[in-house]
Formats: sequence, C-alpha cells, structure tokens
Amino acid sequence: MALTSLCSRFDADRLDAYDEVDRLRVDRPQWPQRYPIGNSARDQRGDSTHRSGRVVSLALHVRSTVADWCYEVPAGGLSPDLAPEEVAQRELLEEVGGTAADLRYIEQFYTSNGISNEVAYVYLSASVELGETHLEPTELMEIRLVPVDEALRMAREGEVTDGPSALALLWCEPLLT
Repeated sequence: MALTSLCSRFDADRLDAYDEVDRLRVDRPQWPQRYPIGNSARDQRGDSTHRSGRVVSLALHVRSTVADWCYEVPAGGLSPDLAPEEVAQRELLEEVGGTAADLRYIEQFYTSNGISNEVAYVYLSASVELGETHLEPTELMEIRLVPVDEALRMAREGEVTDGPSALALLWCEPLLT
C-alpha cells in the first residue's frame, strides 16, 4: 500500500473536563498528494482513448479498511531524506508509471485534524509521461486515465470517496478547466 512507509506514534493526552477523558492522537509524518494530469499523456499500457485530450491519472485501490475499491490520486509517505516534491515524483512513478516534466505546488492541508497531525501536500503536473508502474507487492490497484471533466464530476458526486483525493481534484479545478 502506498502509505505503508508511514510511521505512526500514538499519544494519550489527558483532558481536564467534567470527567477525566483519555484522548487518542495519531501523529504521522507529512505525506504528499499529487494530482498528475497531462495534455498529451502517453499510456504505454495500450489505452488510446484519451491520448488526444487532458486526462487525470487515478488509481483505483482496494482498501481493506473499508472493504471497497476507492479512486485516489497517487499518494505516498514522506521519506526523511527526500523533499515532498521528490516524494511526489517517486510516488507518481511507482503508482502510475508517470514521469512529470513539471510539478507545481498547489496547497497543503491537515487530513484529519481531530485525531492526527498528518499533512497532505497537493501537487499538479501539466505534462506527465506514462510508462510501467512499480507497485509494492502489497498494492492491488488499477490505473485509470479519466478525462478532466469526468474526474471533477466524480469528485463532486462522491465517486471519489477518498477525501484528500476529492479535495485535491477540486482545488486543482481552476487550473484544469
């Protein structure tokens, strides 16, 4: 799975309220989200239906925690020796076989600030060359090249059920349309 490199630390903080309550906080390293699109994406897996238009590379992951297939933008865990932009490039190559000629920082956000300090970084590339994926042995996913308008519709109508991925798609909309 793309997030297997995350190391979590659990802290129990005491709250002084009406009764003493234990609060669980999950500390996680920051991780980048990338949102790769291409004006002329070349897919060496043989899909020629989107070669002439702008497409979004979405990964359809099996997620055991929800027992479902989930559409996600490529994402992965930060490494202490790499900058977020370098991790974005690494995960893009690993998950969708993509190499980005450019990578633009869009924004960052907390993924679940009620229980975690995890931060997601959103990046956009307007030029991605697709090749062979380099999935980890535990990853079960399919790569889909989706026209931009369709990907944005999927995010708006709840077909992209991964919250950070839906937010990344919607934040990038002004740059895509």
